[in-house]
Amino acid sequence: VGFVEGSNSKWFMRLLRHEAGHCIDYAYQFSKSKEWRKIFGNPNKKYSVDAYPFDITSKDFVINLEDHYAQSHPEEDFAETFAVWLQYDKPTWKNKYRTWTKALNKLKYIDKKCNEIKDLPPLYTTTSQLANINRLRITLKTYYNIKSKHKM
Repeated sequence: VGFVEGSNSKWFMRLLRHEAGHCIDYAYQFSKSKEWRKIFGNPNKKYSVDAYPFDITSKDFVINLEDHYAQSHPEEDFAETFAVWLQYDKPTWKNKYRTWTKALNKLKYIDKKCNEIKDLPPLYTTTSQLANINRLRITLKTYYNIKSKHKM
């Protein structure tokens, strides 16, 4: 259909690690703490994923996804930082971001928090179902074939 997120394995893994960051934040409610807000900012800040200002020279944010996505919103900053933390072992991310003081502090925060929760169950879980696969009437392949025929 003209655009595929995660179109190669490296990109796809970066995306999955990023989304895992959102899951961890949601499950353990990190963004509700004063410490998280002091480090990453207000999670209630309004933003647009399509249009946000960013500084390509900033060393306050890690680099994971393109377009300096960590700068788009505090929740994206957390998810991007989590993705970098998850991608590399501790000596690697510490070395890679050694001169990026704010970004390194964010990585250290995530390292500390993930070590604190590693043996704990999530604070928030749900058994609600977002979609029922039995209600689908077409396959994913058919859906994308239809979408590709209606490209603009």
